[in-house]
Amino acid sequence: MDAEAEQLLRDRLTAAGAYGGGKGAGYRGARGGALGARFAARLLPIRTHEETAELEQDPGEAAEVLSDVIEHYGRVVSGEIVPGGRRATLRGLIGSGGLNMNPAVVDVELERRAGGGSLATVRTAAKEGLIRQHSASKAARQVLESYGVATRAPAES
Repeated sequence: MDAEAEQLLRDRLTAAGAYGGGKGAGYRGARGGALGARFAARLLPIRTHEETAELEQDPGEAAEVLSDVIEHYGRVVSGEIVPGGRRATLRGLIGSGGLNMNPAVVDVELERRAGGGSLATVRTAAKEGLIRQHSASKAARQVLESYGVATRAPAES
C-alpha cells in the first residue's frame, strides 16, 4: 500500500489508543494510549487483499452506491468519477475485523464493461498483530456484500 494508506491506518489506531487510554486513566492516559498505539502501529505489518466483482450498474452509478456503503461503515477519504461515468475510483477507511474495530483502507476501482455494467476491483489493507482477524479480506467482502444488499430489487408480494 501507499504512504497515505499507511498514515490513515496509523492515525486511526492512534485515535483508538487515545480513546482507550482516556477511558482508563483520563487525560494523561489518553496521551499515553495514543503514544503507545502510534508506536505499535509502526511495528504492525500491513495485510492486503483484493477481490473483483461484476456489477450491474455503470461505474458512475455504482460509485454512488459504494460511497454510501463506505460511509455506512466509516468514511470516504477520496473519490473521482471520470466525466461520462466510464471510470471511477474511491478510497475509504472503514471498521473491519472483530466487532468492526480494526481500521481498514478500502480502494475501489470501477471500469465499464463492454456488455454494460462495470467491473469492480476492491483492494483493502489493514494492520494486524499476532492474532489475525483477517480484517483486509473481511473489509472487501463487507463492501461487496453491502453493495449487493443496497442494489437488490425488493421482493414482490
